[in-house]
Amino acid sequence: MKIDLADQVQWMAFGNRGTRIAIHDNNGVKVCEYPQLNTIFALTDRHGLSCAFSPDGRTLACGTYLWSEGFIGKVERHLIEIWDVEKNEVIERVELPHKREAPTSYCLVFSPDSAWLAVVREDGLVVATHVRTRKSTYLEQPRERFFQSMPSCIFFREMCILAYTYLDEAIKLVELDSMRRIHTLKVNNVFQLFGYRRSDAKMLVAKHGKDDYDNQFATMDIDSGNVVPLIEGRRGYLWSPVYPTLSPSGKYIAAVVLKETPTLLFSKPIHSVDIWDTHTGRLVSETITDKMTDKGLLQSVFSLAFASDRNLLVGKRGSIEEIVL
Repeated sequence: MKIDLADQVQWMAFGNRGTRIAIHDNNGVKVCEYPQLNTIFALTDRHGLSCAFSPDGRTLACGTYLWSEGFIGKVERHLIEIWDVEKNEVIERVELPHKREAPTSYCLVFSPDSAWLAVVREDGLVVATHVRTRKSTYLEQPRERFFQSMPSCIFFREMCILAYTYLDEAIKLVELDSMRRIHTLKVNNVFQLFGYRRSDAKMLVAKHGKDDYDNQFATMDIDSGNVVPLIEGRRGYLWSPVYPTLSPSGKYIAAVVLKETPTLLFSKPIHSVDIWDTHTGRLVSETITDKMTDKGLLQSVFSLAFASDRNLLVGKRGSIEEIVL
């Protein structure tokens, strides 16, 4: 399967048990029936979109901003807009505070029951919004000049608990029904949260070292903060994964990986889409997407989304392609 698009596919997500897909490219964001791809919602007149699609397929959240009148390039308001995709109307607008420097990196995530939207921003801001009651709670306020490397958050499936990274200093856990902070894990590395392994109640994290030779996917114990490596590159060779994505059942992890492939005389960098088993770390599939050329190594993949445990969609520059396990 191949879907041709007009521009770079920056983000994709499935909802409604895989029957709807939200796609964000440089022209905006749209929600389509899958696999027919009939558009049921489109948003094209917003700037700087960061997006999240609810698991029930009914709600789309977009992080955007509005320009000040008469001052081109000056940001006036930062907003999170929550849209009902069937009624084509805004459910809620959450205006976000910011300090002197305008932050650009957001993480938006819906809870598994689609009831909560969490927003984590690179300047430390954390907001939880209840979609039905439209009540927003600010768990963290923005800091003046401290920007975290990879803002991220996850929800635990069994409980309404949000875990989020805070300024590369800690991982915090909050029970949202009571808004009670239940745990804080101090960290000394850059961590990105991307999943939860239900079988043993471990967080799945991307651990980023000081360079691209010391990165890994790992499991983290929620109570102690102990980190156990799960997936990593060959020692001494470049290995830098991005866009970590879990399959619907949590059985597989997919990511786009920049790595070196050894040859007889020297090593060459490549990009590939790799898929691993979540429990064993075993490599299940490797699809090379980009090799070194006379113009250097150019990345062509910018987003990943599992349609099912056997079908991974790969968002590229100008198209969406499919990897079948």
